[in-house]
Amino acid sequence: MPISVMRLNLAVSPKYKQIPIQILLTYLNKRVNIGIMNKQPNLIMATKWELVGQVLVEQLQGVTNEATIKELAQNIVTEARKTYTNKDTLRRSLGEVRKAVVTAFPDTKKQQHDYQYFTDSGKGKNPRYEHLAIKYLTLSKEEWDELREESKQKYSDKSTEDKPQVNPKITLQDMNIETLELDADTQAIVKNALEHSGISLAEFIQKACTVYATTLVGKFKQFDSDLSSVSTSELLTAKYKTHPGRAREMVIRAIQAIKIFNGNEPEPTNRWMITQTAIQSLTGSKPATVKEILPDYQTDIDDYNTSCNFSSPYINRKPGKRIEDVINVAELVPEGV
Repeated sequence: MPISVMRLNLAVSPKYKQIPIQILLTYLNKRVNIGIMNKQPNLIMATKWELVGQVLVEQLQGVTNEATIKELAQNIVTEARKTYTNKDTLRRSLGEVRKAVVTAFPDTKKQQHDYQYFTDSGKGKNPRYEHLAIKYLTLSKEEWDELREESKQKYSDKSTEDKPQVNPKITLQDMNIETLELDADTQAIVKNALEHSGISLAEFIQKACTVYATTLVGKFKQFDSDLSSVSTSELLTAKYKTHPGRAREMVIRAIQAIKIFNGNEPEPTNRWMITQTAIQSLTGSKPATVKEILPDYQTDIDDYNTSCNFSSPYINRKPGKRIEDVINVAELVPEGV
C-alpha cells in the first residue's frame, strides 16, 4: 500500500542514515510518517520498499567495505523474508530496493569505485561493474529454484486448462460385453453366441459389423435396382422376400391382375374390388407396407372401383373363395407392367 511522504528526489536526511532497517519497516508497516524525509512543498507517493531503498542509499554513502555493505543489504533481505512468504512478492520487493541503489550508484563498464564488483549475470545484461549491495539484495539459490518451480507449475496448470480434454483411446481389446450397453435380452443372446463361437468379443464385434454392413450395402443396391424386368414368379420367391422394392412392384402387378381377371369374368358377382386387404393377400406383403404404398395409386384405384360400380368392400366376401386362390398374379401378369 503506498505511503504518503514529503520528499525531494526521495533524498533522505543524512542524520537518519543509521536508523536500523527493522525500526524503519515497523514504522512503514504502521503507515505513519516516520519523519525522516526533508520537508518539501510537494507531496508524492512511494511504496515502503522504495523508501527502504532510499534509506539504504544514504547508509551506503562513503561505505566501501564489502562486509559492511553485505550486512546492510542482508538486513533488508531478512526483514523482507519476514514480511513475505510468497517468493515472487519477495523478489519484486527487493527489486524496488535494488532499483534505488542502481539509480544512486549507476553501473559502469570499467571499475571506477572500490564498492563495485564485476558481473555479467542477468537476462539481456552486458558485462558491467555494479554496487556490491546489488550482489546481496537477492534471493538465495533455494528461493530462486522454488520461484522457478512455482512458475513452471502455474504455466503447466494453465496449459492443462487451455488444452482440450482428450478421452483415452479405447480399443476393441479393452472392451467387455458391459461396455456395449446392450439390453438384458440382447446381452444374454450375445453371451450365448460367444460361448458357442469360441471367438473373442473383439473378433465377434468385427464380424458382426462386417455382416451388418454387407447387408445394408446389399439392400441399398437392391433398392436402386429396377424390378420391372424380373418375372412375377421370381418376385414371389424367397430370393426377393427382403428386397426393399419388391412390395411396390408386386402392388402394381396385383392391381393389374385384378383388373385383368375382372375384365375376363362375365359374372359381376365373381369380380373383385381393389382393396388393401385384397392386395395384401395377392402380394404376401405386410399390411403396414401395403398401406404405405397404396396412396400413390389411390386415384386410379378409386376410378376403377367406381367404373365397376363397386360401392362397398363387402363385395369381396365370397363364401368358400379366397382371392389368392382365384387370381394367380404370376399367370395374369407374368412380367412387369
